[in-house]
Amino acid sequence: MPMVIHESDRPEFRELEHHCSQCSTARGRLHRVRCGIEAFKSFAAPRLITMLVAVGVLVLIGLSLPLHA
Repeated sequence: MPMVIHESDRPEFRELEHHCSQCSTARGRLHRVRCGIEAFKSFAAPRLITMLVAVGVLVLIGLSLPLHA
């Protein structure tokens, strides 16, 4: 059975345009920048901790080796 959309149920274009402008204003001009920074943080944070642990282990190993003079 085909879906029937009545004209009274469809939002008017001006209402949709108004809604989109409200959303755009609420998000602000730097919304894309904030999303990019958030995506980078979620990618880099787990790897940063892993790298710090790996460097710490290597430093501890290096400090435990005897020095030859």
